[in-house]
Amino acid sequence: MWIFASINDADESTWDALGLFYADELHGPWRAHRANPVLIDAGCARPGGHMARRGGRLLRPAQDCRGGYGAALSLCEVEQLDPETFRQKIVAGLAPPAGLRARGAHTLNASGGFEVIDLCSPRI
Repeated sequence: MWIFASINDADESTWDALGLFYADELHGPWRAHRANPVLIDAGCARPGGHMARRGGRLLRPAQDCRGGYGAALSLCEVEQLDPETFRQKIVAGLAPPAGLRARGAHTLNASGGFEVIDLCSPRI
């Protein structure tokens, strides 16, 4: 089992570094991935929702923070995941719908036939 998490050193951004941790059981012991941080990229490092298998592919929503915190979403395909290696590629991007005055698309989740996008917007 795996945990995908934003990681940072003191006083640094949590927007651009992805850390992985793995264990055989929920209660651990948990071990850090040998390559942590496995990814440094403001466009697709920060987790942005529940991972899902679709058509044999493992898809991971990530926040695209290049335009600010949670400005958009990247949908990434995890190509390799083991204690030694992590590799993903961006397969799609999702910006907030134009007519909603949203500042960002924060998370994407799907379950039970529903898909939900969490948007960030200014107070009205």
